[in-house]
Amino acid sequence: MVIAGNTLKEEESALADVHGAFKVEELYQQTFKRMEKSIHILDNFFLELSKSLKVDIMAGDNDPSDKSLPQQPLNRAYFPKSHVSQNFCAVTNPYKFQVGDVCVLGTSGIFHFVSLFSPFRTEY
Repeated sequence: MVIAGNTLKEEESALADVHGAFKVEELYQQTFKRMEKSIHILDNFFLELSKSLKVDIMAGDNDPSDKSLPQQPLNRAYFPKSHVSQNFCAVTNPYKFQVGDVCVLGTSGIFHFVSLFSPFRTEY
């Protein structure tokens, strides 16, 4: 199974409209706690899933990773339990893999502009 990005989407920042250092710090703490809980649940899910099949996870444009290609694999600190499994692997974006005799090149979220310059389009 290839999970193609945006698994750990960073929360939208509501801090732009907030004034005062104490309120900003409080919001950061709340956001961190929510993300930490979500990542823990996801780590357990991937651990269980990887007991049955191979799981490759690719970073997307909303994940806490590079914003340009090639994106590096998501840091193993996000999934400490899953990384113990031989069937779990954080991969680059783009990611080339093989399914039987078929070679697949997957990308996740970064190439929004590609359709604008498709060689098959006659109008620009």
